[in-house]
Amino acid sequence: MSYEDGGGYRVSDRELRKFIVKKGMKPGSIMPPTLNRMVYLTLRGIKLSRDIATLASLHPNSLVEVHPGAVIGSRLSPKDLDYVLAYKKEEDLEARKALLEWLGQQHLIGIPKTAAEQSHSIDACAVALGAWHWKNPAFTPEWRFPAKLPLHPFDYCC
Repeated sequence: MSYEDGGGYRVSDRELRKFIVKKGMKPGSIMPPTLNRMVYLTLRGIKLSRDIATLASLHPNSLVEVHPGAVIGSRLSPKDLDYVLAYKKEEDLEARKALLEWLGQQHLIGIPKTAAEQSHSIDACAVALGAWHWKNPAFTPEWRFPAKLPLHPFDYCC
C-alpha cells in the first residue's frame, strides 16, 4: 500500500474508480487511503508490505496491491453485479454465499462455507484471486496500474 503525498486519492485510485464505474460499480467503492478510518489500514499495509519486501533477500516474493471489491465487480456478469454492491452489508448473507460459490467457479478451491459469514473472508479470497491473476502469466488482471517508484512501490490491480 501507499498514499499520495499530501493525502487524497492516488492517481491509481482515480484510474481504478473510472474503471469500476464503467463496470457498473459505485465510485464510492474506491476510498482514498488517508480517509479517516482507512488511514489505519493503510499504515498497517505499508508497514507489512515493507517488512515483507525487506525479507525478499532471504525469501524471494512478489507483492501487489489488490482491491477486492473491484476484483469481484470486474469479473461478475452484469446481471450478478448486485452481489458486489451488497456483500458488505451485515444482513446480506445470501450475497456472500453467492459470491463464495462464484469464487469456487473461479478455481479457488477448498474455501470453507463459513467464509460467507464475514465480508472480510470474501475480500481475502478476492484478493487471492486478483493476486493470482496478476502473478500467473496464464491470466491477465482485469485492471493494472504499474508501480511508480519511490512512493508507490507495488503494482495495483484487480
